[in-house]
Order: sequence, then C-alpha cells, then structure tokens
Amino acid sequence: MTGKLKRGTEWSSTWAHCTRAAPDAFETGGTRNLVDGDRRANGKARDHETPVDGSVIEGPPLISHDEAVDAVAAAVRQHAAWSAVDLDERRSRVSSVLDAGALLVQAVTVGREAAEERLYGNFRSCSIYPIG
Repeated sequence: MTGKLKRGTEWSSTWAHCTRAAPDAFETGGTRNLVDGDRRANGKARDHETPVDGSVIEGPPLISHDEAVDAVAAAVRQHAAWSAVDLDERRSRVSSVLDAGALLVQAVTVGREAAEERLYGNFRSCSIYPIG
C-alpha cells in the first residue's frame, strides 16, 4: 500500500526547499558532498524508490574508496579543529544551527513565506565548524 504525501512534501518541493536553503550543496542533477570545507560534485547518484508513495528520487552520490578515505581524513582534521573551539563558542554555533532547523520545520509544516525567508538567511549565515 502506498501512502499519500502532504501537499508541499513531495520530492520536487523538498528538493526546491533544500536548494534554496543550501544552494552550494545542490546543483542540477545532483548534490555536492562537503569534504574538507569544499563542496565537491563527486560520486555517482543512483535512483531510489521511496516507500512512502513509490516515486523515484535521486539517492546520495556513491563515492570511490579513495574519495571515502580522503573524506574521513578530512573529517578527522575538522574534528580536531572543532575540539579546539571554546565550549561557549561551540554552544553558540550549534544553537544557531538548531534555530535554523526549527525554522525549516516551521517553513515545511506551516508553509509560511516569512519563515522560509528567515530560514534561508539563517542557514547561509551559520556554521558549526571554524571557517577558513
């Protein structure tokens, strides 16, 4: 039995919301992985069938072994840098991301344009990792 999606939650709408919230992470035909602070259009996506309504959606990009090793090494470096950030600063950065996430939930569930505008501005301006 296939479910029925709430208006505005179908894949094309969800993709559009994500693209507006984080334009650097999406491009025509795929997503861009964040590795070592840079967005990379690496890997090859495969189609997946969503069990909710049976529609075909793009899955995450599958990357090579070497790309995965590089990504894990970069994550280890980022973790070391994050560990060196003062606890109050980390708390502040995480709070800004959580606030942006709460606005995303509001924008999707309520569908209010004002919430979306606030949301997209917040996601573009927040980062939990040190920049530069």
